[in-house]
Amino acid sequence: MKNKTLLFTLFLTVFAFGLFLNWPNSSLKATIASHDVCQILFPDCQECVKKENNGLMFYQAFKNNKNIGTLFYTKDISPEIKGYAGHINLLVGLDNNKITGLKLISHSETDQFVYKFDDFLKQFSNKSLKDNFIPGKDIDVMTQATTSSTAVAESIKQSINKLLKASPETKPFKTFSSRALSEIIIALLIYTLAVLAFIKHNLIFRWISLALGLIYLGVIKATMFSIINIANIGLFKTPDFLSNPLLIIITFLTIIVVILFGNIYCSSVCPYASLQEILLRAFKKLLFCRMNPSAKLADKSSWGGIIILFSTLITAFVMGTSNHISFETFVILFSRRLTLINTIFISLTLILNIFHPRFWCRYLCPAGALLNIIPSFRDKKIAKFNNNNVGEPTQNCHKTNNVIFIISLITCYLLIVLIFKNSFIIKANPDSTPSPTSETKLLAQENNITYTESDKLKKNLKDAGINPYPAKYWKEAEQ
Repeated sequence: MKNKTLLFTLFLTVFAFGLFLNWPNSSLKATIASHDVCQILFPDCQECVKKENNGLMFYQAFKNNKNIGTLFYTKDISPEIKGYAGHINLLVGLDNNKITGLKLISHSETDQFVYKFDDFLKQFSNKSLKDNFIPGKDIDVMTQATTSSTAVAESIKQSINKLLKASPETKPFKTFSSRALSEIIIALLIYTLAVLAFIKHNLIFRWISLALGLIYLGVIKATMFSIINIANIGLFKTPDFLSNPLLIIITFLTIIVVILFGNIYCSSVCPYASLQEILLRAFKKLLFCRMNPSAKLADKSSWGGIIILFSTLITAFVMGTSNHISFETFVILFSRRLTLINTIFISLTLILNIFHPRFWCRYLCPAGALLNIIPSFRDKKIAKFNNNNVGEPTQNCHKTNNVIFIISLITCYLLIVLIFKNSFIIKANPDSTPSPTSETKLLAQENNITYTESDKLKKNLKDAGINPYPAKYWKEAEQ
């Protein structure tokens, strides 16, 4: 690609800007006052008492002077346990030696990976305090969110053990296990085969690495090199090695291999690339016409991935979140987040791949665009796919190639914008407002009105741009 050095310098500038803009600081956050804490999980609570024992902070709910439950924030009891991008703060209610309920208070995880958070948390309700909460065994993990799932399970179990003093030195889940070792070995095997395929021009090695990438990295682990991961690094939202060794090793190996040998990841490792290759080979003999645009048009269109790369990174760094980066086809497909618009988009890119090899990779993929602009010691073209086997356009379809190509490309851009727009809705920080039921109660108590009147007052105040929540129920606390 032309201007490769200039583009990579621009990327480093944008990335440095993101690091500067999102440098961690001890900002103040609003937290719910103690009385409202108890009513979230114990609505019948008449009195909420905040207690502290050996440095552990928790709450006890009372009704008619009788203790009806105990509550705690996982972040207060086990602050050392973090998810992929930071603390996952849960409010947990206990009674009669079981978990009575949970409330997600705040998290910094990427929405694309934890969009089933509510369903995941339902598994913990009514579980015995003696259960182990082992992810994959006692608890079903969220697809492509093993780190987040493990952090939730561990923080709940560790916090309960600390409060009950059953096992203050409980061994955490995050230890270097045989699972982590197997993930590292398989990742090294895949990349070794890909490098050998490139060096020795061995198609067998290449197809083995592609197959392993599709089956293991895609279908089984749903862990790939993604622009979301790059954005999260700039946002200081990265897991530690024990939390997600596979993601760390894939990111590291991909960048090292690109520097040494060129963009081998896209050609011989990427799961979505493997799927495209399979479809291409399956349909190549059935089609008499290929969509091959002019060289000039194809060259100009290849800037699409670069534009998408920089636009997504800049918006992520300015907004302080990567949740809007939800259009990468491989993330959508292998994380199984197949909404109607996502399914249409993936289907279109796969169909276009049949008529024009690697359509997504060449013109749309931001991760591939980044890897293509990283300087390499062996900066020359990787062995290209043999386009002679793909088929040249026939005389009947030659005149319409460019038109069809442009229409296809514009359609993909519009779908990306639509997906981007749908993901751009900034959710209210769960830290900053109570639950809807509690909002109504707070206003009713403050103004001595009914709950129905409270709901109307809340709406009117919000419409007028006024914060409806009484200040006396809130306090500022350092995160």
